[in-house]
Amino acid sequence: MNESQPRATATSRMCGNCGAQMLGEHCYRCGQPVKGLVRHFGSILGGFLDSVFDFDSRTLRTLGPLFYWPGF
Repeated sequence: MNESQPRATATSRMCGNCGAQMLGEHCYRCGQPVKGLVRHFGSILGGFLDSVFDFDSRTLRTLGPLFYWPGF
C-alpha cells in the first residue's frame, strides 16, 4: 500500500455526489449533506401544518377579546 494515500477506515464514508471522503455531516468539496434531501410526504405535510397552525400563548390571548369584544 502506498503511504502517501490516506488509509480508509471502517468508519469512513464517501460522498455519493463527488466521491470525496466525508469528514463530517456535509461534504467539504461539494456541500452534499449526509442525510438525503428526499423527505417523506408525512414530514412535509407535518411541517406545513406546523407553520400554518402554529399556536402559542398569543393565539389564546387573542381569541377571547376577538369573540367577546370585537373591534376593541
